[in-house]
Amino acid sequence: FINCDGIIGANEDILSYNLYAYCSNNPINMIDLDGEFGLPSLYDINKFIVNGYTRIAAFFGINTVSTILKNPICGDLFANSFSPTKNPKLSEKQKNKIVTKVSDSKEFKNLVNKNIITSNGKSFNTGMTSIEFSKGDLHYSIQKMNIQVIGTKEGANWHMNVHISDVYDFTEYRTGGGFSNFANNIGYKLQKGNIITPYKWDIYFEIDSHLLLT
Repeated sequence: FINCDGIIGANEDILSYNLYAYCSNNPINMIDLDGEFGLPSLYDINKFIVNGYTRIAAFFGINTVSTILKNPICGDLFANSFSPTKNPKLSEKQKNKIVTKVSDSKEFKNLVNKNIITSNGKSFNTGMTSIEFSKGDLHYSIQKMNIQVIGTKEGANWHMNVHISDVYDFTEYRTGGGFSNFANNIGYKLQKGNIITPYKWDIYFEIDSHLLLT
């Protein structure tokens, strides 16, 4: 209460321009772990995980919650980080969501197309590399991930074995507006306070080019 915050205008909250205001003048319902910006209390964070996104809309803003609901992978990966398990595993349903969106993304298709074009016409192996998603659910939830694709020509099509992985964590505080930075800063704050735990996930799947390159 006696020291001013170090961040002006955090997450475009007009109350944060008063550097001496604690938790946007709402100390009953919010906490501030390090004096940067306020978050819902641990009780309300727990309600968010147990009872659904809408319970915390009053704190994170209805637009933020609406964006999460439109981007389910973002919500899934975030919710998993609250697991008491040290390294939580993705459910099959969560894996299927990620596989569907990754295989339909322009970034994945560009990687596969590039390697097919430069291959010997029989096989290719990208080695472990990375791709970065520029928008949508994959940008909000993963942004950048490791990937390896091994392709083999089978008749007129290519059969591909794919391995994707990432560490779900928040390593930096970002300045500027927008949902992506806002969501990142919430995760950064919760991880810094040991409320959520970073974890690694891996997915292996197979796909044929006639299902992909259309």
